Amino acid sequence: MDQPVPGDSRAQQADVAGALADRAFDALGILLRGFEDAAERDGAGALEDALARGPEHLHGGLLTAILRLVFLLHAEDRGLLPASDPYYAAHLGVRPLFQELAAERGARPGAPRRRFGAWVRLTALFRAVFHGIRLPELTLPARRGELFDPERYPFLERAAPDDAAAARAPRAPSVDDGAVHAVLERLLVLDGRPLSYRSIDVEQLGGLYEALMGYRVERAAGPTVCLRPDRIWVGAAEALAQPAARRAAWLAERAGISRREAGRLGEALVAAETAAGVLDALGPLRARDTGVLGAGRLFLQPIAERRRTSSHYTPRSLSAPIVARTLEPLLRQLGEEPASEALLRLAICDPAMGSGAFLMEACRYLADHVVAAWTREAARGDAAAAARLALPGEGAVSHARRLVARRCLYGADKNPFAVSLARLSLWLVTRAQDEPFTFVDHALRHGDSLVGLDLAQLRGFHWKPAAPARPFCEAIDVAVARALELRRRLAEDAEHPASLRNPGGPDIPEGDEAQLPASLRNPGGPDVPEGGDAGAARRRARLAKEADEAIARARLLGDLVVGAFFAHEKDRDRQKERDRRAELAIAWLRGGGPPSEELLSMQRALREGAPGGPPPLPAFHWPLELPEVFQEPHPDEPGGAREPRPARLGAFVGNPPFLGGKRISTDHGELYAAWLERLHGATKNTDLAAHFFRRAAALLGRRGTVGLIATNTIAQGDTRRSGLRPLVEAGGAIIYHAVRSVPWPGDAAVHVAVVHLALGMSPGDGVPPPRLDGVPVGHINSHLRAMPERPDPRPLGASRDLCFIGCFLRGDGFVLTDGEARALLAGDPAAGEVLRPFLGGEEVNSSPSHSPHRHVIDFGERGLEEAGRWPALLSIVRTRVKPARDRLKGTGIDAGHRARWWQFANTRPELRRTIAPLERCLVAARVTKHLCFAFQPAGRTFSDQLCVFAIDDHARFAVLQSRAHETWARLLSSTMGEGLRYAPSDCVETFPFPRPDHLAEGGRVEAAGERLYAARARWMLASRLGLTETYNLIKDPRCKEPSIVELRCLHEEMDRAVLAAYGFDGVEVPPYAEPATPGERQARSAFEDALIDRLFALNEARAAEEKQAGAEGEP
Repeated sequence: MDQPVPGDSRAQQADVAGALADRAFDALGILLRGFEDAAERDGAGALEDALARGPEHLHGGLLTAILRLVFLLHAEDRGLLPASDPYYAAHLGVRPLFQELAAERGARPGAPRRRFGAWVRLTALFRAVFHGIRLPELTLPARRGELFDPERYPFLERAAPDDAAAARAPRAPSVDDGAVHAVLERLLVLDGRPLSYRSIDVEQLGGLYEALMGYRVERAAGPTVCLRPDRIWVGAAEALAQPAARRAAWLAERAGISRREAGRLGEALVAAETAAGVLDALGPLRARDTGVLGAGRLFLQPIAERRRTSSHYTPRSLSAPIVARTLEPLLRQLGEEPASEALLRLAICDPAMGSGAFLMEACRYLADHVVAAWTREAARGDAAAAARLALPGEGAVSHARRLVARRCLYGADKNPFAVSLARLSLWLVTRAQDEPFTFVDHALRHGDSLVGLDLAQLRGFHWKPAAPARPFCEAIDVAVARALELRRRLAEDAEHPASLRNPGGPDIPEGDEAQLPASLRNPGGPDVPEGGDAGAARRRARLAKEADEAIARARLLGDLVVGAFFAHEKDRDRQKERDRRAELAIAWLRGGGPPSEELLSMQRALREGAPGGPPPLPAFHWPLELPEVFQEPHPDEPGGAREPRPARLGAFVGNPPFLGGKRISTDHGELYAAWLERLHGATKNTDLAAHFFRRAAALLGRRGTVGLIATNTIAQGDTRRSGLRPLVEAGGAIIYHAVRSVPWPGDAAVHVAVVHLALGMSPGDGVPPPRLDGVPVGHINSHLRAMPERPDPRPLGASRDLCFIGCFLRGDGFVLTDGEARALLAGDPAAGEVLRPFLGGEEVNSSPSHSPHRHVIDFGERGLEEAGRWPALLSIVRTRVKPARDRLKGTGIDAGHRARWWQFANTRPELRRTIAPLERCLVAARVTKHLCFAFQPAGRTFSDQLCVFAIDDHARFAVLQSRAHETWARLLSSTMGEGLRYAPSDCVETFPFPRPDHLAEGGRVEAAGERLYAARARWMLASRLGLTETYNLIKDPRCKEPSIVELRCLHEEMDRAVLAAYGFDGVEVPPYAEPATPGERQARSAFEDALIDRLFALNEARAAEEKQAGAEGEP
């Protein structure tokens, strides 16, 4: 008998899940090879047909097979399939099949490679699960469900495409038993021990899926090898086609490895002239357990999206407390002893549900409260509650979970695989063996939560709020009313569940292998007639189908509108396209009948994409996909009055995808970014998480809660301004719980933030007292600080034109090594006028002297003719920069960059004019771990990774290097990884410097700044450490090096001088090193809060003074 994997802790489960995910990926590759070998044996075209449908299609089918197996193992080990039934075990069971194959392999090691019955048996099981079987020995209900639909990936069951006999007796692909054994061994054995899926949380299905997603099947053109760490396959011919000198750089980009690691291949890669030479050179980077693939062989290649992002399923250690804290205010509103029916009227949604981790946790949490309510009600004499509690075993808990899943849980995801897994996961966690896999299909839907229309937009046939148009109003209202009626009947039918133990539906179709009993290969016998248990199942399936068909007309109208927006970049063109589509739609609605092929093709273009066009976009129109949520009157808890309102969703929970603002257009296209900008009035710098917070808040009913995972940028910069701030300022949201940074459980090197907010509720109305990072506080604002919300600081005229971003080159070919520069200057000393030292953020932070090690060809704003005075330099730019510029688009800003190919994309003329009178200026890296400033000669060219200040005195250096400015900057800027992303518009133009006379008074600030700068420079030169390493030591309280202690003291002295110049003498300066004790952390927090309060007030006062001065100066 299998023993569960030792250890029940979440950490151990995560280890098991990670190992299983790795082995499942191996199983995926084995299955690919098994089908590839079968195609050669069969001489048929099913595999080629699958490849012709797209490389993702073949991967999707193989992934489906692995997910089916893992799901079935979960179901068998949990007793949800009749694994102990002798007939099932002998002819269908997954684990018994593995045991048979293992025994045969042990007795006759070579035999499995010559036998071909195991795969047929598995496909028979897949069909039995989907269609159901009825035999004298065994009955299985028809479970349905997209994941098991045999028509989605026909190549899994048919050796030849479009087999005329497929419906009766398809010829199965000859995947040999050895391959099947190897696949099952990867899924059933871990560290040499049998693996019990009963010991693994259902949520781990999501982790396994995320390890397998994001690949496509490709065919090797020649010798091809797999390289670590991302398992990218690279062909030898591809490498040979690159110029020898560029091969290392090409390999770094192509295979996702560092340039340093690619460079270690050295001369071997550069000198390779044959495929064998390339393969030898790549040997050190080969992934383990992979060989060299020959021409024509298939392999799994990560797609670009997988390489750009890393997916991590949400473990229960993170999802459980988030769900509890999100639902706590709703339960408080229902009173100390809420009724079970009141609990079952709650509606909880995950807008990016993935494989359903948060919905499963919500199901468990709410079901426990329902069972507790039944216990109270039964004690008061409620017979129905007592009957539910009397269900045997875990019957009461499972029954409560099924009710919660059916009534209370909703979700959406743009990935159809994830939707299928979420549905199946809820089936598992609710132990719904008497239900089909489709029992929550009505509530867990496929679509992009952020792209779709509300009811007013649907009725007005426009993405903007518009007046209702009669033809569209009638069509929408009729469709929604019909769908509502059908879904209401479906819900009522499901409230009286009938057993599915004797379902109808066809049996497993005949297979080729004699090892299947005749009764299973050719079952015969009529379906169970309509009525009874099977009739109930078919009736519900029919109601669900009719409801979807009813909404299809309205969905088409919504898709036509969204498609018009995504068809063009300019509003005028979008409007014309919308008007054209409106005319076609009105003609269709007035004429009756099915929609025209032209309208349907527009819908397909949106949802399926087109070659060379935008990616598929499954628009999600919330009022159509979940009509009972957004249309029906319902109790307005806790009062119980029934009245219509926009929605009755009470809570949103989840872990939306992490994507930085500028990456949205890169990954999803400019049009997608434009849609989000229009939807929430956001900028292109707004991270995706902010849009999910805004969307969730808009979809809540009159009151509700939101608990979502985000990154720490949710409280920073444009993401805060477009996300939390409008919700708190204008939306009345209360942030009642937040954790600013928590490490992701497990091995993923990720820190996240968790934010809980309530809308339409007050502290006396169920909202618990606020807690920030586990500490009780009075308020939490949109910066996730323990302060009331306040208006953002305003730009100040006195701080304008003080800080600039360096030059944006848009072409690495402008940059030369010092050696190249010296050779050119030796030949033409006059070239020094435009061949200038080039400084970036890395040199400032890593060089002890902040010295540049590169030069740049900087023609400034000179025309092409004047640039020709330096023909050697112009020739370099023509060769290294112009080809890439020529490939730019001929529109917008790209057109100018292409035409002026010899100039930087932005030469920063304002910066040059401002610092021209200065001998030196101040610089700081734009992205930096420690905010540090250093002086530089003004005649250098500065990269766009530097902020450059028109400052040459130590007094203002002291202000910027003080913790007064750093606290301001860290509050108002955003982060990138562990570093600060310093933004001049946010933290310099708004920053109130001390008044010049106060700053100069007694020379105290100037002297303090000069002492620190000089001591810091001496230390760095002596230690050969740059700013980053130096400040690592300064901020480490364990470092007792005397020079470092001195630098800390100088920083604290400088802070006091700066605070005195502000008149903030009452603020106590804490130690400069990072706080090491709770008391020190509290002192640091009090210090920062005091600074923020005073600086915000000073900004407001200065802005008012400047406004008044401007008004007085007007004629």
